[in-house]
Amino acid sequence: MIAIAALMLWGLTIYLFTIVAPWTAAIETGSVAAEVRADATNSKWIAAVNDHGVWRHWERGTVSQRPAFFAVHLAALLVCGTVAFRLGFRASRIYKA
Repeated sequence: MIAIAALMLWGLTIYLFTIVAPWTAAIETGSVAAEVRADATNSKWIAAVNDHGVWRHWERGTVSQRPAFFAVHLAALLVCGTVAFRLGFRASRIYKA
């Protein structure tokens, strides 16, 4: 049961990482170079992320625009990862005994 909980928390950790990682790279659309902005971004976008050469809308904004939400996501990522690691370690010790 502990191993299942650890795996579920690892899944949640990976999902939270896919949110936090691009958030750190998001920039305001006004800061994007003019030649890129005209071709690749929309004027209604709050923020944009360069995803392997393709500019994508990032609806969560930048870290400076929403620092509290970023902090909550980052804290959740760290807590889930730490608890998943500890549960996995505990499960491995139980199975060894």
